[in-house]
Amino acid sequence: GVLSPPIPHFNDMSFVCTPFANFIAGISMMDAMFTVDSAGMHVAGCLGIPCLSIFGLTSGKHRASYYPTVKYIDAKADCAPCWNIMQRIPCENDHCLAFDSLDPDEIAMQILEVCRYGEKNCVG
Repeated sequence: GVLSPPIPHFNDMSFVCTPFANFIAGISMMDAMFTVDSAGMHVAGCLGIPCLSIFGLTSGKHRASYYPTVKYIDAKADCAPCWNIMQRIPCENDHCLAFDSLDPDEIAMQILEVCRYGEKNCVG
């Protein structure tokens, strides 16, 4: 495939994220973070890093609302949230249909808001 040029101020840190201590240290240096429901979201929340997290199978209300600096977008579908996440997805689709309901424009606006919040509160 063709690689697209890097986006200014967005960094893929996946190649330096092991061991877990490096992962935590990397997140602690971020002004803001964009992720799905993941360990990274929980680390950012614990460290007070502004974060936007996308939820499809799971529920942002139940998994992120206790972090004051984490905003979240829940996918909207009759089957979401799916309370069977510890098992194979119970539907007959090849992917989670809830993700199809996400609006890219809403995600982009929320990312910009989180980034502005991160820049405004960045100490440096």
